[in-house]
Amino acid sequence: MSREVSVTDDLVSPPPLGRAAQWRRSRRTRGGLVTAIMPVFDVKPYVEDAIRSVLSQEGVDLEVIVVDDTSTDGTDDVVAALAREDRRVTLLRQDHGGPNAARNRALEVARGEYVAFLDGDDLLLPGAYADLQGSLRASGSDFAAGGYHRLTDEGTRPAGHWIGRAHAARQDGVDVESASGAMTNVVVWSKMYRRSFWDAHVRSFATHGYYQDQLVAARSYAHASAFDLLDRDVVSWRIRGEGSSMTQQLVDVANMRDRFRTAREGLLIYEAVRGAGIAERRLVQLLNFDFGHTIGQVDRTSDEYWAELVEQVRGLLTHVRRPQTWSRIAAQHKVLYLLVAEGRRDDALQFIAEGGRKIRRMEFEDDGEDVHVHLPFWGDPGIPRWAFRADRRQAEILRSRTP
Repeated sequence: MSREVSVTDDLVSPPPLGRAAQWRRSRRTRGGLVTAIMPVFDVKPYVEDAIRSVLSQEGVDLEVIVVDDTSTDGTDDVVAALAREDRRVTLLRQDHGGPNAARNRALEVARGEYVAFLDGDDLLLPGAYADLQGSLRASGSDFAAGGYHRLTDEGTRPAGHWIGRAHAARQDGVDVESASGAMTNVVVWSKMYRRSFWDAHVRSFATHGYYQDQLVAARSYAHASAFDLLDRDVVSWRIRGEGSSMTQQLVDVANMRDRFRTAREGLLIYEAVRGAGIAERRLVQLLNFDFGHTIGQVDRTSDEYWAELVEQVRGLLTHVRRPQTWSRIAAQHKVLYLLVAEGRRDDALQFIAEGGRKIRRMEFEDDGEDVHVHLPFWGDPGIPRWAFRADRRQAEILRSRTP
């Protein structure tokens, strides 16, 4: 069952580094150096290409710290060979503790003034680090972020449209108030951080559960006085055909539970640091983009998953504190959220089966002020009329269909 989330000082920001730790860090740091951190576990078919994509970056002083999480397929042997070939590569080994523990292990020995991350099955695109570091040097911002695209066996394809929108134009020295769309880019491997900012406001990854990128992103955006957004992709994010990539595991109960938990904890961070307005903007993003897809998977899930999903959706919806928030949520998501929150599984399945998520095919009515979409369960006394109201973007699209 779901657990309540609450805000604590440690959730919002790590405690300050002690003087001794600060001195040790300053002694170890090399100005201008970029530390690329890569956790790896059983990625032998991909890891050499991943590491070489970093080593081939031009115009950047680099160290690459690869932490093997007790691989069983010879991944560490591939990394060891690359370390012998190129002194910039360091291989560390740890008992199986997960990718976040591996990242923390690398952070303990990292010497870079700047720190970046990459997964062992992804590819860093040419010029990415030079552009990220160059942006930070020019702007003085706390971190810089780039876009990314999906990499499949068939080729590349765009990531979510919200990522394309966040990186449609270059923006330097912005903050979360002026560029709130950036909050949709939560993955840690699309960014480069000043180590001083990282230590002050992020410090380390929680080692339990999935989706710790959500908390890292929330701390980063909330605390940054300024960040830069590049108008280019910096990473090819591999979508593995066997479904083993963690971010593809949408129908696993523990995975889903952590997805909701970290999202809600992120909302608490935003509210504590930036106020209710920014937290609400992030909530709208979550309801439209992140969990709109998650709840659309109910036709593929077990009874256990459904029961947990109901509890998690109810918990997330407690963060909707103003009726106006719902007006910014897509109509199909609103209806499905309400069906799930009320435990109406058969009706949720019927909604999906009848094409309820394909809103452009639906009839609608326009009273000149609002557009209401005739989705499945239109007229159902248990679903309020406002749930069928199109958001602004949907209303524009639907009205464009009218001669």
